[in-house]
Amino acid sequence: MQGLQIISFNFNTLSADQIGTLYIEPDQRKVFLQKLKTTLKLDELIYLATCNRVEFICSTAQKIELNVLLSAFSIDPNEINTFTTAAQKYENLKAVEYLFRVACSLESMVLGEREIITQIKQAYANSIEYGTSGDFLRILIKKTIETAKAVYTQTAISRHAVSVMSVAYEKLKSHIKLDASTRFVFVGAGQTIHAFSRLIRKKGITKAVVFNRSLKNAEKIAGLFKHGTAHSLSNLKEFDQEFDVLVSCTASDELQVDIQWLSKFNTTEKFAIDFAIPFDIDREIETLNHYRLIDLESVKKESKLNIEKRKEAIASCQNIIQKAVQEFESLYKERQVELAMRAIPEKVKQLKSNALNQVFAKDIETLDDQSKEVLEKVLMYLEKKYISEPMKMAKEIILQTQL
Repeated sequence: MQGLQIISFNFNTLSADQIGTLYIEPDQRKVFLQKLKTTLKLDELIYLATCNRVEFICSTAQKIELNVLLSAFSIDPNEINTFTTAAQKYENLKAVEYLFRVACSLESMVLGEREIITQIKQAYANSIEYGTSGDFLRILIKKTIETAKAVYTQTAISRHAVSVMSVAYEKLKSHIKLDASTRFVFVGAGQTIHAFSRLIRKKGITKAVVFNRSLKNAEKIAGLFKHGTAHSLSNLKEFDQEFDVLVSCTASDELQVDIQWLSKFNTTEKFAIDFAIPFDIDREIETLNHYRLIDLESVKKESKLNIEKRKEAIASCQNIIQKAVQEFESLYKERQVELAMRAIPEKVKQLKSNALNQVFAKDIETLDDQSKEVLEKVLMYLEKKYISEPMKMAKEIILQTQL
């Protein structure tokens, strides 16, 4: 196989800010990538950009010059060498294997994170819209998605939550039925609370009360929920409404939720999640009969165990990927045969037409109608068989010679 090149800039060698330099705004991508495709003399191009990687997936007979690629972006001249050194380059079957590994999250910052497969699908859909990809990358992406699905369904690579948010949610879900009626109280409105709020909203949670020093930030979190309200943190002690789950994460060095306040609600089963360092929630909560505490330390411990469980699946993933690479190589060869021979059916039709209308035209004129009809049937039969059977034989022969 020749012509596939992938140039990767990712978190292993570059910072998030540096990777961001290679980010193309969605409304600018069509024109930008069409121009880049022409500049680099590419046959096909897919641009994959996530928060921690940018991949240029290219089909071309030309050797891609990194300096030409990088010159299309607004990179500080003093950092060009950094990007050149950081670039990871893969070609042909090595590139196929690498793309499969990316789609299967073996190259991800979080092992087993399935979001990457959706991002690859979207990147390909964009390339179709931009007119930058064609037949070769079509079959490559199709096999990539097929391989990723096999890995995610046949191995444990994406099982067992590993992010702090997901682990906390799974621990909570194992003890309480979470649905639209579940009432949440949030203390804090930073990135952690925002991320957890988005997670539970996707799971169907609709009720939330948010307390924060900045009322504006509290309102942003509350706005994520159908029934969300925001309050100043100073009003927390006056809050007297029943709830099911308390989640706290502030940057304060002092306790935000004391035992006196918690005791007011010690009548029905409740859960408290403390993501803060140092603690936001008074540890005397563990003396209250109706509370169950989930703290950051226990979440991190379980996360580490789950990461190890995912790592155990890597060997199985790699076996599936290696098999898929071999299958793609065969698929690629078959497609090359199909493309090379697709002109044959039309050529056969032309030969038939020439025979009937030119070479043997006078002879055919001497035939009666019945004979002409039989001749036409014979030629149609031969045409059909010549197009199907010999093409199969030719494909087998060419594949055996490993073109």
